[in-house]
Amino acid sequence: MRSLLPILLVVPLSLLVTTRSGRDEPEPIYMDCPTNTSYTPGSSAFQANLDALLSSLPASAVASSGFATNVITGATPDEQAFGLAQCRADVNASTCRSCLDASVRDVATNCPGQKSAMFIYDACLLRYSNTSFFGVFDFRDDKSFLVYRCITRRQNATQSPQLEWWPLSSLLINLTAKAAYRSARRFAAGSVQATPSVTFYGMEQCTRDLADNDCNLCLSRFLPFMPYDCDRTQGVRMFHRSCSVRVEAYPFYSAQAVEAAMAPVVPAPPGGEPPVGSASRRQGNHFEAMGKVAPLTNAEDVSYFHIECVSDTNYTRGGAFQSNLESLLSSLPSAAASGGFAENATGAAPDQAYGLAQCRRDASAPDCSKCVDTLAQKLSSGCQGLKSAIAVASPCMLR
Repeated sequence: MRSLLPILLVVPLSLLVTTRSGRDEPEPIYMDCPTNTSYTPGSSAFQANLDALLSSLPASAVASSGFATNVITGATPDEQAFGLAQCRADVNASTCRSCLDASVRDVATNCPGQKSAMFIYDACLLRYSNTSFFGVFDFRDDKSFLVYRCITRRQNATQSPQLEWWPLSSLLINLTAKAAYRSARRFAAGSVQATPSVTFYGMEQCTRDLADNDCNLCLSRFLPFMPYDCDRTQGVRMFHRSCSVRVEAYPFYSAQAVEAAMAPVVPAPPGGEPPVGSASRRQGNHFEAMGKVAPLTNAEDVSYFHIECVSDTNYTRGGAFQSNLESLLSSLPSAAASGGFAENATGAAPDQAYGLAQCRRDASAPDCSKCVDTLAQKLSSGCQGLKSAIAVASPCMLR
């Protein structure tokens, strides 16, 4: 299947390591040193402010449960330095400090003269700039920064189960809601038992400067693409400037540390979840939303949906493509219910519409039909005028 992730950059496996050869020191998973703004090393007021900023952040973050921001002001706006440091919420203070100290050294070595940079590690991240980025979820289609890695452990392929996306989608949707709306540290981790002998593990985290809705949107951007670009793998790691997701077929975290990191829990809003449309944005031809799908027949849990309009190709309302699209969307719920999967095409080129729907294997036919129908309605209202979209909920997906 053609990749849905043109905006993601594959990280070489050599970068996904945790220590440097011969030294017990964290290795960056990703480093970004934009060259569009620079300063003269050795003779710049900005460098003096940046040095002061970077020297302060590791200790400040460790003293504040793994998160800190700081600003060093100058005589002019060009001399200001803004910085953010954060550790994975489940690591201890020693690991946090070691990781952030390494990040400061790596910035000095790899980004001399650059006024902005970001370094991501397994246990921490460090970011600085000459302009403020605090509390800002960069919603632009920044095609150079989203990073993902699909992990296949060839040596243990027979022992390592492949990820199964329907149980994982349920887990990740729930973790997104917990990290965004229930965790003071914008962090959540947990597991789901796919079969009696196979358990999958997930972890999600946002930078703590994000508002809850922005954290929700940042994390939910990853989910629609995972099943297509990381099919038949044993692990996935995805990163954005402001959030990250990791899933594995083995327990990669300490359950005790995770439990401590997820407390104290932020009280849930009345009703237990964000209202429909409370976390949604439209920018140009791009729309994202996270909300509550009406509970399905006999469903015990509340299912959240994520929709993304991923194309900048428009159609004329009232034209042939819209008619074909409406016919397609009306056909998919019943077609998917009969076997859990359906694909169809309606109309003729150049106005032909193609669609695919799939339900979780344990979803009943009525639940499958209702889920696909609900997502069809959400796409119709949320992606009006756009020729491509995808929607994911716990029991089903529609593209």
